[in-house]
Amino acid sequence: MKINLYTPQSGDPQIFHVGNVEVVGDCFAGLDHAVQEAILDSSGVRRFVSVYLGVPGQGVRNVKTEQGLETAIKSGEELTVLIADPFKG
Repeated sequence: MKINLYTPQSGDPQIFHVGNVEVVGDCFAGLDHAVQEAILDSSGVRRFVSVYLGVPGQGVRNVKTEQGLETAIKSGEELTVLIADPFKG
């Protein structure tokens, strides 16, 4: 699965690829600890972070309004993470 990570400092996303994932939480497990810390806290996805699943050109699903880190990933979806907090990322 492809993960597109946007931070306030970046114009283009950082791109990560992870395999064998079924839910959103699995995607973050394979990422660097500093990246995980910028996205997650003890309650799940941080307040100033938006996480979306979707197939490019076909719409997106907001992970926070679905099942959070337990949101199931559908075939062909990419994960897009937007970090809006200027102190993280």
